[in-house]
Amino acid sequence: MTTTEIISVAIIYLVTPICGLIYFLHLCEKMKKENVSNAPVEELFGIFGIYGMLLVIFLSALFWGWSGVALLGMVFLVFIAPLLMAWISIRLRKRKGFSKYHLFVLNAAMLYFLILPLCLVVLYFTDK
Repeated sequence: MTTTEIISVAIIYLVTPICGLIYFLHLCEKMKKENVSNAPVEELFGIFGIYGMLLVIFLSALFWGWSGVALLGMVFLVFIAPLLMAWISIRLRKRKGFSKYHLFVLNAAMLYFLILPLCLVVLYFTDK
């Protein structure tokens, strides 16, 4: 592996998830400081996990092409993650007026149904 490949692997598989985890913890602390009632921590964790997985698989497929692990992750993102996002949307539908965080999580869950097909189209047309 060249130095550039090693750096890109480190960024995609280490830096990206760590940054996502740090931002998730930051949002949880913000919700705690603002005393958000019924804070959507579990839903936010699911959103970050699913979008993080989508980002890592998208970047690895974009830079190196498809692999078995990317395919398994994509199977999860196509068949299981939409069910989880729908469940999050249904759960937060009545609580969207509680705080800006509830609305953010609800919008992020519903936006998944646009972002996933867009990522799949981009990966299809840029397939190596």
